[in-house]
This record gives sequence, structure tokens and C-alpha cells, in this order.
Amino acid sequence: MSSALPASPAGARGPRGAAAMLCTYVVRRWLRLSAARHHVVKLTPQQVTTILQTNEHTHTAEGQRVIDHFDTNQLPSNTPCEDMRSEARCRHTGDHLLGVYDGHGGRACAQVTSTRLPSYLAASLLPRPQLEQHLARLEAGDDDQHSLLEWPNALPPYADELDALHESSYLRYVRDLVQEESAPRDVGHGLQRAFLRLDEDLAREAVESAERDDPLGAATLRAAVSGCVACVAHLSASRLHLANVGDCRAVLGVLNDNNQWVARPLTKEHDCDNADEVQRITERHPSSERPHLLRDSRLLGMLAPLRAFGDFRFKWSAEVQRRVVAARLGGDAVFPELRTPPYLTAAPEITYHKLAPRDRFLVLASDGLWEQLPPSEVVRLVGEHAHGKTTLTPLRLPRRDHTLNQVCEILEARRRGIGTKPQDANAATHLLRHALSGTESGLNHGRISQLLTLPDELVRLFRDDITITVVMFDPDALRPN
Repeated sequence: MSSALPASPAGARGPRGAAAMLCTYVVRRWLRLSAARHHVVKLTPQQVTTILQTNEHTHTAEGQRVIDHFDTNQLPSNTPCEDMRSEARCRHTGDHLLGVYDGHGGRACAQVTSTRLPSYLAASLLPRPQLEQHLARLEAGDDDQHSLLEWPNALPPYADELDALHESSYLRYVRDLVQEESAPRDVGHGLQRAFLRLDEDLAREAVESAERDDPLGAATLRAAVSGCVACVAHLSASRLHLANVGDCRAVLGVLNDNNQWVARPLTKEHDCDNADEVQRITERHPSSERPHLLRDSRLLGMLAPLRAFGDFRFKWSAEVQRRVVAARLGGDAVFPELRTPPYLTAAPEITYHKLAPRDRFLVLASDGLWEQLPPSEVVRLVGEHAHGKTTLTPLRLPRRDHTLNQVCEILEARRRGIGTKPQDANAATHLLRHALSGTESGLNHGRISQLLTLPDELVRLFRDDITITVVMFDPDALRPN
């Protein structure tokens, strides 16, 4: 995601449509001219597959009855990639936390948020006795900020010099949680508390480092002035909570009674196309600010998402910005139209859904995917991919007694899958391939070859970073006993 104009053509909406069409024309014109001059590198099908599968990951959720497995993948557009993702399992509860993060203005905020937020979430949801034990172990040096979680995929690296600072902030947060009243906290409250507290810590770390003229000041300021949106799923048995900030999306794949795939969106994008968000923003600021508050479908004419981590130039007062931002980045880095900050929040919108047997999978993705494919097409592709994969594995006997109709459904799914054997075993990779090469007449190898060989100065005009997590559910585990 980019926080500054021009927007990418794939993601253009509303007033940005004309500029988007112009960008698209420029890119396509470049492709034609380059092809004519033999400058376009033609990839072989195997080379395309190698690129698409570079960042894929599949994890089988052993011991978790509802999640069968999840597939993830990521295809960069920016260099370095500004998208991040996280997958973690809570050691004490067995709950899963899966997130997608889309950075803008650099990768620093997304990188720090994706590595720290799961730990804040796990602590927020921990029962008090275990929380008190965790605090004692933190203070004794036996635990660290990641001790509550198992990480089935490697953590994205971040600057080692920030480790001690992040550990100190996390310890302070756990202490505050322990000191709160002992009334039970629901999941939604815990998710919201973690989001807001991490955002507060990002701001405090940057301000305190600047005031001390700390050597870490540059690193903490990078995370504070860049930003990221995030969508995190918390899954406890069949109880699914989504916490969303910005324009990543979560879509549920449902197989209806007619055996047709239906896309059920579980999140809303926080941008100027969302009337509730526009009303929320305008009501919090005086009417005198309305002419510049949401200009060109962007916050203060600059930022597309209306909720985000970081981006503290939209949150800090002008006085704090002069003291913290201008001191390191110069006076031009301070926004001139800061009359009644904060204009931006990291408060997530919480959605709850009770999973049912017809709910077959969940897709979490950054806007790079949704700019290429609508939710209905994403769900259809994943559903057909799942049916196709059933023909690649032996038939599994049911875990418990099934009716004859249920057995017939299993056999029918395998029959339908015979004609749709997938090229990619990973569902996220399958989506990537179709997002970049899908046409009305099928997959177009020439198109995906061109998109994967665009030079750095052009690729961002045509597509964004794409990050995808597909969580496959076990329908047998969701059926009532």
C-alpha cells in the first residue's frame, strides 16, 4: 500500500479512477514497446512456478480439531516488500492468531507490528492466573515477549538493537494487565486493548528516544512515521473473531445447500468508500475542517486508510511533531494542516462469527489481492482448488459415524475434483497465479510472465504487494455431535 499519490491503477477508486487508467495505459504501452524491441524477458512456465512458490508455506494444525491446515504466500511489488504476515498458536489455550499486515511509507511499522502484536494479543487473552505466572517469569528473566506463543512459520526479522526496548514495553504492558480489575475480559475487548496499546507503545518509544537523543531514535521514528493496516483472526475452537484496521480483508468461503460457493465478507474496509467511516471522521472534527479533512478520497489529501498503526504525523500535535519529527527529518516532514489531531486511530473493528459445518475456509489478504480479484472469485478459486486436491490424496475414512448422505457428499466432492486437479498444492499460491494470469479464456502465461518481469520503476504502478493466508477448516469437526 502506498500512503502518497499517485495510487496504483489496480486499487484506484472514485476520483482516482482517471489517474489509474492513465497509469494502466502507460504500463501497457511500455509492455508493447519493450516486447517489440525484445526487451521483455520471457519466463518459462517452470520459472513462473518457481517465483510464485518462493514464499509459500503450509502448516498442518495438529491437535486443533477445527483448523485442518493453513496455506500462506507473499509476492512482493515494493523493494523491500511492505507486506507482512504472522501465524502463531497460543501455548496455554491452543487458540490460533493469524494476521496480514500491509505497510505504507516504508516497511518499518508493518515489520515491528507483525512481530509484536501477536504477543500483545496473547497476553490480553490469557486467564489471570497464567498472566500472573507469566509476569513473574518475565521479571525473573525466564520468559520473553514471545514465550506465550508457538510460531509455525519463521518470525520476520527486525533490528536486533530494538529487542531490549520492545521487551521493556511488553513487560510494562503485562504489568498493567495484571493490575487491572479482575473482572473477566471478553475476546473483543482483549483484541482492541492489544491493538491500541501497541500503537501507544510505538508512539511513546519514538518520543522518549527522541527526547533522550537515543541512538535508537532513528529506528523508532521510522516505525512511527510509516504506517500499516492489519487484519488479525483469533480462532478458538469454532469461535472466530476478526480485528481489522484499514483495508486488508477477511472473507469466509461457504458451501451452501446447493453445493455452490458463496463469499461472506467478515470485515469492512476503513476508507472513504465506507460511509460509516466518513461519518466517524467528520463528526470528530469541527465543520471548519471539512473542506480539507477528506480530500481526493484521502485523509488530509494524503492517506488512503482511515485507521492504521503508526502514521503518527496524523496523530501527534504540531508541537510534538516539531520536537520529534522535525528534529530528525526536517520541518518539511511536519504536516501543515494539523488543527485538531488525532485524525487517525488504530482501534480495530471487531467481528464475531460462530463457525458452522458449511463454513469451509477463511481467506485473509492484503489489498493487493482484492485489487486483482473480487471476493466471489477468490472463494470460487479456493473452493475448486480444495475439491481438486481431494483427488491427489487417498480417501480418508470419517472420524466418527456418518449418515449415508454425508458419505455421498464426500464421494461427490471427489468426483467433482477430478476435472480440477490444481497445479499448485498451496491454495495461496493458486490464488496468486490466477490473480496475475487469469483471463476470461483461462490462464495466460504471457501475461503473468510480463507482470513478473516488470522493472522496479513500473511494477508498483500495475500491482501492489500481495499477501495471502488461507485457513482450511475441518467440516467434520464443525458438525454437531
